Amino acid sequence: MALRRPLAAAVFLALALPAGLLLAPREQEARAALPNQAVLTYDLRLGGFDIGRAEVSVALPPSVAEGPYRISADVAASGMLSVFTDFRSSAATDGALAGATVRPRLHEVANVWRGETRQVRLAYDETAPMPEALVEPPPEADEREPVDPAETVGSVDPLSGALQLVADGDGEAGPVKIFDGRRLYTLALDDPEPASVSVRGFTGPALRADLRYERLGGASRKWDSRKEATASVTLAPPAALGLPVAVPLRVVVPTTGFGGFIIELAEVRTGTPG
Repeated sequence: MALRRPLAAAVFLALALPAGLLLAPREQEARAALPNQAVLTYDLRLGGFDIGRAEVSVALPPSVAEGPYRISADVAASGMLSVFTDFRSSAATDGALAGATVRPRLHEVANVWRGETRQVRLAYDETAPMPEALVEPPPEADEREPVDPAETVGSVDPLSGALQLVADGDGEAGPVKIFDGRRLYTLALDDPEPASVSVRGFTGPALRADLRYERLGGASRKWDSRKEATASVTLAPPAALGLPVAVPLRVVVPTTGFGGFIIELAEVRTGTPG
């Protein structure tokens, strides 16, 4: 069961993660109109073993200062982990950037864990201070401390929060307040330093920074989850991979007894619709 937390970390820490969420035709047309598009594929490893793969699709406006964005992501267990679980996670977000600040509109997640379907829908309205959340199973049935809706004021969804962290591209951002429907937490990037990196999807100069997580609410009564954690993240600079934002190349999450959880870029497919 301890494997569940590292795999879930991919969603929080890898900009990450739709095996089944489909955009309506009008939203597909809107996505096609966005010029900066890429599909990023990540390998997930724990203790040197392949345990999963994530595919993140990003569509951004001409400038991160203004315009709509859409992000979707799939993550699924593979390798050693797939022997023990059928874990799959699908997520999709659309929103708009205003003054380089994310303004999410809708965030949807569908997960499968040990045959159980788990869903989240967060709807945002400019006239409301907090998102409207539909969560299944609810916190009480999930043995989780509920988050007071008032505490979610000013929060964004995980994918929008990840975009906010990399929008400036300088390795320093946040803290960003994030509510995923079950947990309330902050993520921040700090202590950036120059680095050189070589992964299958990129070779060249980059930035290495600390990614800091702090849980504010929604602790599980079943899992001994940490209140604070720090990961190391390596970022490709803006435009290096065809997007106007920094792109995570490698994320290393320290774990106890597993030798570290690593998320690493494996492939990049970019393109501008014609």
